[in-house]
Amino acid sequence: LFAGGEYIAEDSALVDVLSPGIDIEKTPSEQTVRRGDRVFFTLYVTNTGDQVLSNVTVSDSECGVPRQIDNGDGDAVMQPGEVWIYRCAVRAVDDFLNTATVTAVDESQATVRDDDSASVRVINPDINLEKLPVFQAVRQGDDARFTLYVSNLGDQDLTDVTVNDVFCDVGQTPEAGDSNNDNVLNPGEVWQFVCIATNVQVDFINTATAAAMDPLGLPVDDSDSAEVDVIKPDLNVSKLARPDVVFIGEDALFYIVVENPLNDADGNPDPDRPPLTNVSVEDELCDIGPTRILPDRPGNDDDLLEPGENWVFECIIQNLVDDVTNTATVEATDPSGNVLTEQGEATVRV
Repeated sequence: LFAGGEYIAEDSALVDVLSPGIDIEKTPSEQTVRRGDRVFFTLYVTNTGDQVLSNVTVSDSECGVPRQIDNGDGDAVMQPGEVWIYRCAVRAVDDFLNTATVTAVDESQATVRDDDSASVRVINPDINLEKLPVFQAVRQGDDARFTLYVSNLGDQDLTDVTVNDVFCDVGQTPEAGDSNNDNVLNPGEVWQFVCIATNVQVDFINTATAAAMDPLGLPVDDSDSAEVDVIKPDLNVSKLARPDVVFIGEDALFYIVVENPLNDADGNPDPDRPPLTNVSVEDELCDIGPTRILPDRPGNDDDLLEPGENWVFECIIQNLVDDVTNTATVEATDPSGNVLTEQGEATVRV
């Protein structure tokens, strides 16, 4: 084309503007789990552009390589609008922020990329039950009393606290420990309960369980056991005068025999007969003694009056001028803390 003394030439070309895009969405975006639990995520990868994408790669900062569970139409490329789905899991130890990343290559061999994060809050609910005393001896027919301490050793409030015991009823309102009276076992709180097993007849091991709910609505529980030994303590005292007749002005010699009988009333060995401690002998008329003169018979000469043992004490009343009946009082303590008292007497004629 010639115009005004110049030659003009024109031509046209089509430009195709590419708009590749990719998106990754990680769900749930936030969650709360217990320490040690597995945390599960689902990752949705979408081709949001107008190009076919290839070499799609998904990684995760905590999970490693997520597992693909759905790849759309089943081929190795991602069509516009197509959604691929992945899953991954990780064991929770502490709070963390988890980031997933997707990359792909578009038709121009350029890389597209996106990422998304999810936060995880890790809680550590924990309950502890301690039942005391761990061991106690109880006389047959007596009551066994226990104190149960329920502690929140975790970092979360616990609700719906219950305490149950196999052999005795536990009131569900704590005797002490709910410092703010909100009926919530707060971290660091220790609630105290009392349990009494009445009219105990036989040995037993008693187990109690404490349970509660954490903020996720999941249960926590703990158990503890205590042992009860049923005992049948007994104490025999006999007092002998040797001789039982003396001349005026002479001394009177008495022997006091203290026995922990091994056998029951039927003459059979009683396995529930316990040793006795703190054995004491009192005799108001003695001028000398009472003094223990013989070791355990039979025994190991310790401070325990064991079943089948007897201890012998000597008592002297000096310069008798009249007949005398002399009474000795013996006390001993059984393993339950109860004191047994028995007396023995003997008469000397002048």
